[in-house]
Amino acid sequence: RFFELLPLPLGINMFLLILAAVWAMLLRAVWRGRWLERFLGIDPLRPEIDFSPTAPKKSTLVMEQVRTMTQAIKQVSAVFSGLTLALALIVFCTYDTGRAGLQFAERIPWVPSLGISYFNAADGFSLPMILLTGIVFFTGVLSMRELEHRVKEFYALYFLLVTGVFGLFMSFDLFFIFIWYDVSLFPMYLL
Repeated sequence: RFFELLPLPLGINMFLLILAAVWAMLLRAVWRGRWLERFLGIDPLRPEIDFSPTAPKKSTLVMEQVRTMTQAIKQVSAVFSGLTLALALIVFCTYDTGRAGLQFAERIPWVPSLGISYFNAADGFSLPMILLTGIVFFTGVLSMRELEHRVKEFYALYFLLVTGVFGLFMSFDLFFIFIWYDVSLFPMYLL
């Protein structure tokens, strides 16, 4: 019973096995059906150098696809950071100031023998930090609209950084405070 993990019942194991088999068949169908080539215009098996007269036209089309993908990444990031800000505002506004102590608490024992539990909550000190993190997250996404290079990597690392900061402000277990701090340090170094 290491980390309090119990063996799963036979029914759940069979379900996971069937789910993995369906996933493998779906990936095989995508590969054999050449869906990547049909829908995205790429063939992962044939990287080729095309010296034909249509090469400039093809490169222009590829650049246009990359430009629309970066715009989509920026728009999706703005929507999800806006949702995060809205959730931070909801938590801030629904906090009962007349009742002292921790609210919105979630406690899950993780390693009981060491006293480690996943314990997240909000109190009067962490609540403004959560709201400020939501505001900074949303404005940070909006302020990076001019970014053109490595857009996907930037937003992935930025979302990971903000996840670590939210976890750090909401964690009430010392072990997870260090975990969330480390989660926020890694993307901060790369950004």
